[in-house]
Amino acid sequence: MKNTFRAKLRRALGLGLGILALSVPPVFAATTDFVTDANVTVTAVSFGGSTVDLLILSGSKAESVGFDAGAFTVTNPNATNTFKVGSSDSSVLSFQATGGSSLLCANNTTPSTSYLELTAETATFTISPRGSLCGGSGGGGGGGGGGGGTPGYTPPVTPPVTPPPATTSDERQAQLAQIAREAGASFMGSAESLAQAVGQVRSSAAEEGSASLVNRVVPSGTSAEVRNRIMLFITYGTPSTISLGAGEWAGVINSYRAAFGHLPQSEADWSDVLKIANGRFPSATNPAREKAMEGTFKQIYLRAPNRLNAHDDAAITIMAYGLRIGVRNMNSEKAAITSFRAIFGKSPSSASDWDAVRAIAYSGATR
Repeated sequence: MKNTFRAKLRRALGLGLGILALSVPPVFAATTDFVTDANVTVTAVSFGGSTVDLLILSGSKAESVGFDAGAFTVTNPNATNTFKVGSSDSSVLSFQATGGSSLLCANNTTPSTSYLELTAETATFTISPRGSLCGGSGGGGGGGGGGGGTPGYTPPVTPPVTPPPATTSDERQAQLAQIAREAGASFMGSAESLAQAVGQVRSSAAEEGSASLVNRVVPSGTSAEVRNRIMLFITYGTPSTISLGAGEWAGVINSYRAAFGHLPQSEADWSDVLKIANGRFPSATNPAREKAMEGTFKQIYLRAPNRLNAHDDAAITIMAYGLRIGVRNMNSEKAAITSFRAIFGKSPSSASDWDAVRAIAYSGATR
């Protein structure tokens, strides 16, 4: 543990802490509330076989905090000074809290400023870092306002979604390594090798059958090489994206083009295509695109987004880059389509429309 953490805990708890034996898991408690007057770094939290730092944000208040075999716990967070946990570690993609009346999860979209917020509940919460996005409902994160309404508007509805198993750091690195390999193959591999990678034999008939989808996402005038690469992707997919299917493979290409204004033309571009397909942030960013999505956000939620709010930030990110969701909830998506139609007076058709539907269904942002 860092000396700064011990010092701030002494000040926060009013206790004189001695040197702790490494064999004894440290537990910090107090008869009065725990209060921080500055961000406190919590070290040695288990994460994928290693450790990462979490942050207790300034102003957090609870009856006690503690560690038990690497777990970080918070007991009885306070209603007035809610308890906020964040991280400066970019490998932590979200935080999960168990132990209360419902599972809480918030995405770490902006390290050091994104956070999971615990409000008053008589319970001991265990806070765990995760290597994957929440990808569903999961409250927390201090989301959104309410009230107001548009005639005929159906509020965004996100039925509870069972979150996917937490991805360990090793699993995340393995996935990124796989995406890198697949990006190289998508950019340079032969049709035979791409088909073989997903357990198929190359089929000219299948490739010809992809023409209608290719025509929807590839404008005229595109080079034959770029078009051919996209055709092979839409026909065969890749091992990490095989669950999506041809329609979604075409949709991912369309989302990439909408986000960056061009089709994938390099290995780095294909890496970002596959990251989007796997629900990960692309390496490239488009601040102008993100800014433009704030207008769509206002149309949906009747307020400006707060990018420090994990749910609002997730909505903007999903709309800007078209991130796909690993564990889909069709009830959420059906409700989101209904909401989209009520808000915009049309059915979703373009890449941006469908990205907005996904944001409504999965970001957790509210009015």
